[in-house]
Amino acid sequence: MSKELKKYSLKLSVLTLIVASTGSILFFSFLKNYYLPVFWWLLIFFFFIHMTGHIMLVYTNLKKKMNFANAYMLSFAFKFVSYIVFLVIYLNVHETNKLVFALYFLVLYVIYTFFEVKATITFSKSINSIIEK
Repeated sequence: MSKELKKYSLKLSVLTLIVASTGSILFFSFLKNYYLPVFWWLLIFFFFIHMTGHIMLVYTNLKKKMNFANAYMLSFAFKFVSYIVFLVIYLNVHETNKLVFALYFLVLYVIYTFFEVKATITFSKSINSIIEK
């Protein structure tokens, strides 16, 4: 595993633990009526989707199989299709609490997307500095 992936996986793990801790505190104190067990599955889902997307991005750049923009678009397309499939399956199987689930998904999407954008910008800058040397 490359140094970049180790750093990213550690930061992603810490983010997931922070979100899980915050969720636990909120759901077992203030938001008891809005707790759905799918929250934990969503955390696992977002962790693995973002880890897989970043692995795709790093390895395509390390192997020089395509440029950064194409690798990023491939990673984004993978995540987007995964999100849509997960949403469609869950919302068709579970008829109750669709709004609460959608809010869970939206909040986690925003949190993980901000994290990913920051990590991708950092990775892009590191690639550019290596290329310039």
